[in-house]
Amino acid sequence: MIILAVCQNQFVLNELNLKVFSLAKVISSSKDTLIADIQNSKAQHVFFDAIKPPLNLILSIQKAYPSVFIIYNGVCCTPAILFDKGIDKKNMLGINALPGFLKNDLSEVFLLSDSAKDFLNFLNWNYQEIAERVGMVAPRIIFMIINEAFYTVQEGTASKEDIDIGMKLGTNYPYGPFEWAEIIGLKNIYTVLKSIYKDTKEGRYKICPLLKTTVLLSK
Repeated sequence: MIILAVCQNQFVLNELNLKVFSLAKVISSSKDTLIADIQNSKAQHVFFDAIKPPLNLILSIQKAYPSVFIIYNGVCCTPAILFDKGIDKKNMLGINALPGFLKNDLSEVFLLSDSAKDFLNFLNWNYQEIAERVGMVAPRIIFMIINEAFYTVQEGTASKEDIDIGMKLGTNYPYGPFEWAEIIGLKNIYTVLKSIYKDTKEGRYKICPLLKTTVLLSK
C-alpha cells in the first residue's frame, strides 16, 4: 500500500510513518503536485493533515480518480461539511490527525463507509467511531484544559511551569497543558477552539484572551 501524504507538519508525517510502519509506504506530496503524483505513483490512498482540508482538491481527486481512498483530518471538518461540498463519502475516512494524537493506540474516527473499515483493519488500527461533531472528543477535552491553563496564567495564579508540574503530579497526565500546547501547536488549538465555539456557542470553549493574543502576535 502506498499513501501519498500532504502534511503541513513534519511531526504528523513522522507519526504517520510510525503508525503504518511495515504495512504501507508513505510518500510525501504537496497540494500543487498531488494529482500528478497520484498518476505517477499509482497510489490508491491520500492523507491530509490540514485542520481545514482542501475540499476543492478532494473533490477534484474524486472526479479524476474515484477509487482513491482519502484520509483527512476531521477535527474541524465534519462529514456534513464534506457532503455540503458534494464530496462522496464512499472512499473517505475522517481521523484526528493533530500533532501528538495520530500516534495514540486508539484513533477517534468518522467512519464514513465500509471501505474505511477495511483500511483501518488492514493497518491493524484500533479505532473508536464517534459522533460527527466539530472538535471530536480528545481535542475538546484537552483544549479546554489548555485554555483554562492560559486563564490561570492570565490571572497570575501560577506560572506555566508550575501548572505543567501540578497537572502531571495531580492527574498523572503524560504532559502538562503547556507542554501539550507546544506539541500540538497554539495555532491549531486556537483554530479548533474557535470552530467549536462557533458550532456550540458554549462559554467553556470561549478562547482565553492570553491564548488569543499569543497566537495573533506569533503571526
